[in-house]
Amino acid sequence: MKKSDSSSSALSSTLDALRSSPVRNLRMVSLQPVSVDIEAIAIDPTNPGGVTESLRYKRRAPSIRDSYDILSGIVYPVIVHEDPANPGKFVHIDGFGRISEARARGQKEIMAIVFRPMTLEQRICLRQTLGAAQEPFDAASIIRDLQQLAKERHLDITNPEHIKTLVRDLPEKVRKHERDLVMLAHWHPDAIDALGETYSKNGQAVGLDKIRGMDRILRVLEKHHPKTVTKLGGPLSVSLRLTKMYLGKKFSEGTRSQEAVRRVAKAFEAIGQDDPAVFDFISKQRSYSDLPTLGNGSAADDGELIAACKQLTSLLLEVPTESLTAAGRRALKRTDAVLDQVLEGAAV
Repeated sequence: MKKSDSSSSALSSTLDALRSSPVRNLRMVSLQPVSVDIEAIAIDPTNPGGVTESLRYKRRAPSIRDSYDILSGIVYPVIVHEDPANPGKFVHIDGFGRISEARARGQKEIMAIVFRPMTLEQRICLRQTLGAAQEPFDAASIIRDLQQLAKERHLDITNPEHIKTLVRDLPEKVRKHERDLVMLAHWHPDAIDALGETYSKNGQAVGLDKIRGMDRILRVLEKHHPKTVTKLGGPLSVSLRLTKMYLGKKFSEGTRSQEAVRRVAKAFEAIGQDDPAVFDFISKQRSYSDLPTLGNGSAADDGELIAACKQLTSLLLEVPTESLTAAGRRALKRTDAVLDQVLEGAAV
């Protein structure tokens, strides 16, 4: 198949997927915004944008306040849909910050674009479409929506093929980050909440690039230390521990955090399978500066070697050389030859 034919086929597949999207042909009550009672709008609890700790919410708040101070109102209408269970009531889809500011100022009504009743699936897909036009890629919000969408469609968000099915109906801006979304699906929700673009506590945040690095540690642990992962509570629990370690600056002592994360992954890859030192490092959330005690890629082995050398040194210092037997001398010479061989190899 020619490259142009392949591109055409991919475009056709994408268009077919978009045509079948749950948001296609949604109906508005009116083509023009209408004024609705603010108290009649319920905040959708499944919407990540309705979390007040969101960095996105905090970033937008000043401009929303400016809009009210200068223009005495909002510029863009909020988006809601009719609540099928409560006539005359609405559910918010987009505009949490504008609704919150209006309520705080005692405003009774707000301009809104009103859609006919929607399913949860339609709300998720619509707010992702709206978000793609307004915000940079917001991985944490998207993964939260995908978790809800997966429940709605009875899919497993940890299954890469299911992720592909879920993002098929979302904007291209989301689809192109499919690989990262597959990765994030294996992380604890509270760890995802630490992502810099969205949720943060006490101003602490983890960039997506750091999550990618720590994901390598998680993959190494799952492959080389499966019993340790189980003992630590499973992959989700480990991902949360790693995030807490990062937020606690445990990867920032003596080097850049990204380099420290890489070295930790490499050390865990080299160390013996399910070595107790790995469990100790993660469970006690030790600092990167403690990593050298794990050894040169084999933490426990180095510790045992040092202990054995100390014991041998102590023993040799007490040997009465004048009474050494022939067998004793031969043993010492063999030990000396082995030491020379090891040290010569280490110097290469």
